[in-house]
Amino acid sequence: MQTTTLYFAEGSADKQYGVAIIPVDGGFDVVATYGRRGGAMATDKKNKVGALNAAAATKLYDRVVREKAAKGYRPGPDATAQALVSDVASIAPPVLSAAAAADVAPQLLTPLDEAAAARVVIDDAYWLQRKYDGKRVLLRANGGTVVAFNRKGLPCPIPQPVMDAAMELATLRLLGSGDALASYVLDGELVGEVLWVFDLLSLNGVDTRKLPYSQRYEGLLAILVSLGNIALPIAPTARTRKEKLAMIEDLTASRAEGYVLKNWSHPYTAGRSNSQFKRKFWAEASVLCAGQHEGKQSVAIALLDENGDPIPVGHVTLAPSDEIPPVGAVLSVRYLYVAHVGGSLYQAIYGGVRDDQDASDCSLSQLKYRGQ
Repeated sequence: MQTTTLYFAEGSADKQYGVAIIPVDGGFDVVATYGRRGGAMATDKKNKVGALNAAAATKLYDRVVREKAAKGYRPGPDATAQALVSDVASIAPPVLSAAAAADVAPQLLTPLDEAAAARVVIDDAYWLQRKYDGKRVLLRANGGTVVAFNRKGLPCPIPQPVMDAAMELATLRLLGSGDALASYVLDGELVGEVLWVFDLLSLNGVDTRKLPYSQRYEGLLAILVSLGNIALPIAPTARTRKEKLAMIEDLTASRAEGYVLKNWSHPYTAGRSNSQFKRKFWAEASVLCAGQHEGKQSVAIALLDENGDPIPVGHVTLAPSDEIPPVGAVLSVRYLYVAHVGGSLYQAIYGGVRDDQDASDCSLSQLKYRGQ
């Protein structure tokens, strides 16, 4: 497989663009992946109709590389060949066994309104962590190999520094594992080139999901503090009421997305949780790119009603360095509120393409209206 990885860094922009020639039945595809470096990558097959022969694929590949170079992209360490393979594979995701799928099924947070969150914060049964504004990723290591999974349980690419740290952890002899390579499943949030780890689901063949969160967190401390890799930090945790209130104050001042509350005595259960909650300062929605504005760095956005019909909810402006997403792509946006039914998202902020969600996640039911 022939690949090229290009980068664009200017001001606050830090983008990555990969191009690959992929062998397929009947010839070759030219596939590109793009997005913020370390973030979720969108996938775009450049040959729109049918596979190409080798000469045509090479010609298209070279043209795409030249076009990106003309826009200021420059070669860098080719650390994304594996990511390209994963992205191409995600076009037709592999079928996991029931056991394998359950192994990487995440526990999802239940949202709280302001009043309910205030009551839980002062409850000594709950610990508090920052809610990171990134991409949910679970890491599974076994036999010296590491695979990353998104919140839908599908393999996904991760930045090379995170993969390197995960591989380093997988080769350690941990907690009485003897001569065997360490095996584990970690749960965390990928932000840039850092995976903030907040849970330990298994270690060296032991399923730790049944243990209370306090023990799982102590297990994280035991293995990750000794690893000491900045690409795999542990999510800081406030345990006392004083610590929790101080962390909320700091998160509010820094305009963070919000915070998470976790019952320290409960086990880990896949799906929506009755023991782990979230309180967001900003509202967040997954929306569809409904249209591009020629000559402008903005796109129209829409959500689906109960019949699956797209309903316009305004526009979102992209940074000058952002790639214009294709129509139909799922986008992440943050906003303050919607003034009324049928209104637009107020102060929408673009968060990138979501490769771990699909159109069914873009429903009107997500919306937060003024006063909620």
